Amino acid sequence: MGLTGPKGDKGEKGDPGTVDKDWLKALEKRLGAAVKPQLLLGWGARATHAKLGDVTPGQHHASFVQADADLLYEVLGNVVAHTDSKHTDSGEHILRDGTVPFTGTVGGINPVAAPDLATKEYVDSAIHFIADYFFNDTQSSYYNGGEYYKMLDTPTGEAESTFQSGLLGEGDDQGLFFFATDAGAPGVTVLEAGVYTGHIHARVTVLNKRPTKIHFKVYFRTNGAETLVVTSEETAFLTDSNTEYNLHATLAADVTIATTDRLIIKWFANVDSTPANDAVVELFAEGTNASRFEVPVTTDVLNQIFVRQDGTKPLTANWAVGSKKLTGLAAGSGAGDSVRYEQLHAQTHGAGQHSETKVLHAVQFVTAAEDATVETMLALPAACIGESGEMGTVTGVRFKVFLGTAGVTGTMTVKLYADSASNFPSETEIATVDITTGIEGDDTTITSWVPGTDNFLRAKITAIHSGTAAKNVACVFYYEVTLHA
Repeated sequence: MGLTGPKGDKGEKGDPGTVDKDWLKALEKRLGAAVKPQLLLGWGARATHAKLGDVTPGQHHASFVQADADLLYEVLGNVVAHTDSKHTDSGEHILRDGTVPFTGTVGGINPVAAPDLATKEYVDSAIHFIADYFFNDTQSSYYNGGEYYKMLDTPTGEAESTFQSGLLGEGDDQGLFFFATDAGAPGVTVLEAGVYTGHIHARVTVLNKRPTKIHFKVYFRTNGAETLVVTSEETAFLTDSNTEYNLHATLAADVTIATTDRLIIKWFANVDSTPANDAVVELFAEGTNASRFEVPVTTDVLNQIFVRQDGTKPLTANWAVGSKKLTGLAAGSGAGDSVRYEQLHAQTHGAGQHSETKVLHAVQFVTAAEDATVETMLALPAACIGESGEMGTVTGVRFKVFLGTAGVTGTMTVKLYADSASNFPSETEIATVDITTGIEGDDTTITSWVPGTDNFLRAKITAIHSGTAAKNVACVFYYEVTLHA
């Protein structure tokens, strides 16, 4: 460089040694403002030697100044400069302006921070399917007073939701809000090594409060116990504007879990000490925010989410197809099989097949005397509506009671019974009507009853008004028969 060394001048050789601060400041003035961080200083004529033993005493060779790193940083700043006594580039150095490319493979290690360069091995291992779990304000089953909310594998489509913390004083790892997957999600046996991303929108409600950063931690939960998996980097200090942040947590090795385990992402705040005014943090989800947790997964997760075409994964809930239709179905051959339209049509409308008809019937019961008494009402005195199965499926529709005159004081009760024998040895009550005032009442919730043989019915007055009895009591049982022709 032609600079004065620790000994000698005009670029002559000086003895290696440490450099004091005054000397470095003088050097900075001579180099100018362009020079900043780690500095390797050399002076003397440049010579090439295969090994140190080739150096001939008395010749001018490159000598180097070694200075304390902190001292160099304090004096020279934060830029790398490299030069030699002839101020030329040999083409053997990588320049920061990108004009000299690598000419061979350069090894490395696995990255740690988000801006670190990555090795090929790491990139290959980090390529996965990405499962997105979107944050929303629906309480999780773990809610327990205000912390846990759901994250679902599809956006809710709802309006923006806001999660506001309480006052936050100084301190790290202050819990904000936690989000949990639903039962069965993600449904894998391994949390894959790779990068887990938290995409969140956040702010502090007012500036001039304690400076605050946020980060997240990932857990898996088994039978109420949570195990920490990985922790993310921090955001910059939050502002009072709704700002988008993408945080990353790098999991170095696979973690084994159970398919029944659920994933938890917890958001935390790190709050500085000054100024002394407590901060309030707000997180935003849904709406246009698309706040979510991105999880690297293998194809195993597809088996938990999608219906397999080989039929090994059944539906876990009703599937509404809306205005669409399923096509290309094979002909059903047994109970529970889906059938095609033409197959169903042929079975219900083809030659020799049956069509279905429903017929409404009514049976009437009346009292023997004009004044109501506690008695079995008449229908000669009971009605048989057919033997079991011979009339198809019988469904009770309504049991209706009506009076010629209203009774006074108390309640009149009329019940309908069914049995397989005409003397009703083990009758079953299938309908009840209570009339306190007025002249009619009905029961439309008929109890289901299947007769063993014949299907006999009869009605009874089991209680009458305590003052003046009602007159001309009658009742009708309406039932529906499904016939196939």
